[in-house]
Amino acid sequence: MSLKTLNDLFEIAIEHEISSQKFYQDALESTQDPKVQHFLRTLIAEEKGHEKMLKSIAEMEIYDGTVPVSHDVLEHARQSHDIDIPELSADPSLDEIYEIALKRETKAYNLFIQMSMTTVNPELKTLFGNLAEEEQTHHKNIDTAYQINTGEMGYEG
Repeated sequence: MSLKTLNDLFEIAIEHEISSQKFYQDALESTQDPKVQHFLRTLIAEEKGHEKMLKSIAEMEIYDGTVPVSHDVLEHARQSHDIDIPELSADPSLDEIYEIALKRETKAYNLFIQMSMTTVNPELKTLFGNLAEEEQTHHKNIDTAYQINTGEMGYEG
């Protein structure tokens, strides 16, 4: 069994961002609703931004990529986007997309919070805390868009 490192964790996180992009792209290709298409394009752009950020952090070696990472942390990371995703309808509604996006962001946020609380390595604690904040911001943006769309913010989107 080879030693697992922070670089391996970055690879997993990048794979998740690419997976999210693919999921949202597939949904985009399934819908004819302009509001849903616009929202999905926004999500795809944000996930691409997350991917780019993670790649930049890894390439710039802000963190020591050789820091050992426990098997448990890597397994939690692999499972962070493995949620029960309902099968989308042939032409998914905005509500369907919001629901799935919010679940994905919540699960990722909770994972990074858990990781930041369980690691003793200060570099990893900072990294996981920053990633959790990024996921929380993304969740808030999606939730706000959802509330605007449903009129819960006092006006229709």
